[in-house]
Amino acid sequence: MHKKHQIDLTDEEFFLLKDYMHRCCGLDISIEKKYLFKTRLSDLLREEKIDSFKDLHAALIADGNRDLNRRMIEYMTTNETSFFRDTHPFEALMNIILPRIEETKRKENLFMPSPLRIWSAGCSTGQEAYSIAMTVLDWLPSQTLYTQEKVFILASDISKGVLEKAREGVYDAATVPPPVMENYGKRYLLQTGKSVKVNEPVKKLVSFEELNLSSDFSDRFAYFDIIFCRNVIIYFSIESKKQILSRFHKLLSPSGILILGASENLYTISNQFEAEHHGAATFYRTIA
Repeated sequence: MHKKHQIDLTDEEFFLLKDYMHRCCGLDISIEKKYLFKTRLSDLLREEKIDSFKDLHAALIADGNRDLNRRMIEYMTTNETSFFRDTHPFEALMNIILPRIEETKRKENLFMPSPLRIWSAGCSTGQEAYSIAMTVLDWLPSQTLYTQEKVFILASDISKGVLEKAREGVYDAATVPPPVMENYGKRYLLQTGKSVKVNEPVKKLVSFEELNLSSDFSDRFAYFDIIFCRNVIIYFSIESKKQILSRFHKLLSPSGILILGASENLYTISNQFEAEHHGAATFYRTIA
């Protein structure tokens, strides 16, 4: 099978597209990753019958061409994810974060606690959000304050295509690690042939929504107790990172928790959070 020919990309065209991506969704792609535009977007040019990357830029800035904008974002964003990826955040969620939040809510109002609200920001095809839901469902029987009806999990992504996949909740069985099937399969996952499907009690907890994190979303939602945003903000410029984190801080409750990817930290970006380490798990408390 012959490899498809990639369309030439000049430095001028790269910077045009780089600036466009930064304006439309906050992503910051360095010149060292110029090849990403070339390798990922050559197929898009062929499908759209566009001759060059300069013509692609012209088409993108033309009024009303939102579908092309959406498709380019889907080609350029990384959608790598899996159930219980890295495991440590979910162990911390189960053993430390959820019990702590329950204790806080109990002190605030024993008889009418506010709902437990969790956000998976940059959820991709949904495995993280469903992993959160499974963890919450496993935790609920250990306490008396919450029922499923008092739990809300929002999952958002910029890509309409991956959200459609996430809402289906059906995955290639080969991509689901055996330990996940062993530990959660009987309760929450149904394997049929080469597919694994998330069951309805898990899906019922999660609401999916299209969202661009570089937009001002701070007035769009109510508070959250926990925000997962793992391996997402590393692709944004420093200024965009600061804006996103400030909006997260505004949306988190006073006892709220932010969970980032294992290789991410806030030391030079934000002073609105304080790191807390528990073994291999790290999460961030809000600072008033």
